Amino acid sequence: MSRLHRQIVETCLRDMVDRGWFSVCEFDKCVRLLKVCVPDETRHALAPLHCVDFGKMPPDVRDYVLETCAQLFDLPVLVLRGGKLVNVTPEPAHRGRLRRLLTGTP
Repeated sequence: MSRLHRQIVETCLRDMVDRGWFSVCEFDKCVRLLKVCVPDETRHALAPLHCVDFGKMPPDVRDYVLETCAQLFDLPVLVLRGGKLVNVTPEPAHRGRLRRLLTGTP
């Protein structure tokens, strides 16, 4: 992934969060730009969240969306704190918690 493409995707994701809702359309544009392979399970988990306000998502769901984007696009994990987006490195025990619940994997 080129540095420019990475910056474009991070800018797009930050803008999405600033607008306050998740867009599958913007997510798909980022996927196409970086030529990322998204597992079907992930697509199926994210699709129903299209146009849902981040503020209306339970924290685990919101974290899943942001963590998944970070992992797929090889970006820092982005988390909303006090309405602001910050980069964090989550503890390993918390990474993928909702994904494990959705997929039934340990």
